[in-house]
Amino acid sequence: MKISNHKHTIASLKPLIAFYGATGRCTLACVVECLKAGFDCTARPSPFLTNTNPTANPITVARTPFKLTQMLLARGVPQSTMSTHLTISAGDVLKVENAKSPLSLNGRPADIIISGIGIFAIREVNALCTNAITNIISAVHSLNPSKKILIAISSTGITTTGPRDVPFLLMPLYHWLLKNPHEDKRRMEAAIVKEAQSTESAIGNFVIVRPTLLMNGKAEGGSKLRVGTDKKPAVGYTVSRDDVGLWMFENLVQGDNSEFLGEAPSITHWDYGRAYLCLGRILWAHCFAGFGMPCLDGVSMYEYQSCVSRGEISHWWRILM
Repeated sequence: MKISNHKHTIASLKPLIAFYGATGRCTLACVVECLKAGFDCTARPSPFLTNTNPTANPITVARTPFKLTQMLLARGVPQSTMSTHLTISAGDVLKVENAKSPLSLNGRPADIIISGIGIFAIREVNALCTNAITNIISAVHSLNPSKKILIAISSTGITTTGPRDVPFLLMPLYHWLLKNPHEDKRRMEAAIVKEAQSTESAIGNFVIVRPTLLMNGKAEGGSKLRVGTDKKPAVGYTVSRDDVGLWMFENLVQGDNSEFLGEAPSITHWDYGRAYLCLGRILWAHCFAGFGMPCLDGVSMYEYQSCVSRGEISHWWRILM
């Protein structure tokens, strides 16, 4: 099924962007920015995986185009903008035939492909990301093997050869609790790099985006966002999904992306100093509450104790543990 009531201008100088997993929060944030800036976009909503066993036949049901439309409306994208610049495809990205439709629009091939497909399945061994990116690459080969840019959202904690990009306090979470989804991401990255290095590659280049632990919340951007490289990763704790999407738009779609081509940039809000400062504030509040001593930022211990009693301080523990 394909919804197409658009009035796209084929001669547009702006690149055509193809999104997979468009209802995922990181990807959705990028779709929003692209549409508001007048970029033509094709989008496939995120699949819902009901069987993650890699030895079985995966059963997927794509979220409806209506769901994506409602999410975009809630983000302030007018219906008129969607009618002009957005084409939504529904179907199973784990089938190569269904993966083809977002890659072209009225005979115009997509210039940039962005995949935000992922699944938070801690216990199950799955291959959703690997199979999806493999099918996307196969679809590019079969349709139009022109040199496109492939962007995929992965995670920190994936690399096994470069410098450590995960804070010490998060290592148990990454290497134990998130072991299975990260194995899938690792295989996805390997598939992208293998394709890019092939003499018959259908993609011109790639960017693998590695955010730290993803959180909800509004994009902060600017100086609060830290970006690293493979050789010098930005080690931090969390980053908002909206910031990841905004960063991709500003640096990989709208901006000059040459700095990041063939790279795996890491993105984070939190560095060691800020994280330990938060931990210090929490400990200070617990140890010295009731003595009337000021906190590090001038807030009284009574106020911090009140936050603790209301459970509002628990957010910081989730960041640090």
